[in-house]
Amino acid sequence: DFLVDIYGTSQYDLNKLISFLDQRAELFARTQPHIAAKDYYVIGNRYWDHNEYEEAIKAFIRSKTVWEKFVSGYQDSLFYFHTLSNLSEMYQIVDDYQGLEKINESLQNIINIADADYINAVERINIRVKYFMSINKSPDDLESLFITIRSGIKKNIGASGSNLQNAQMNQVLGNSFKFFNNDSAIHYF
Repeated sequence: DFLVDIYGTSQYDLNKLISFLDQRAELFARTQPHIAAKDYYVIGNRYWDHNEYEEAIKAFIRSKTVWEKFVSGYQDSLFYFHTLSNLSEMYQIVDDYQGLEKINESLQNIINIADADYINAVERINIRVKYFMSINKSPDDLESLFITIRSGIKKNIGASGSNLQNAQMNQVLGNSFKFFNNDSAIHYF
């Protein structure tokens, strides 16, 4: 991580950083695949920063593949989630709508995880809404999922006894309105 921090500054050699991350990903691929998947994710972001979109897509696909094939419980990883989100944005930038459709299935699988906590569930649906908007589809069918999540959050507010946790749940509750009903969100902030 130290080397990633050094190479991750604005003054880095892209090729050296990619080489380091690629070697580290290969090193950890069998023993700690989540590290390999994160490294490919970072590689994708660095290529994206340099407008090398095709290379970024390849790196994000490698990350996605490692998550799905070798990391148990990958659906709960925010890195996996952000990998899909970034891959979706890359496909949109290069006008690859078939690629966007492929990502749709992975995103749908994440949203349907039954035991996801409310905070992650809201973020998962938010990304799904952004995906629908990116391909000009209506996200209205997701509003019922938000209603279910809001109901669960409202039941938990105050139950924890922690002011910090209650504040976080109120913030999540307010954020759940941002795509559908901005006036109601103000009440929770």
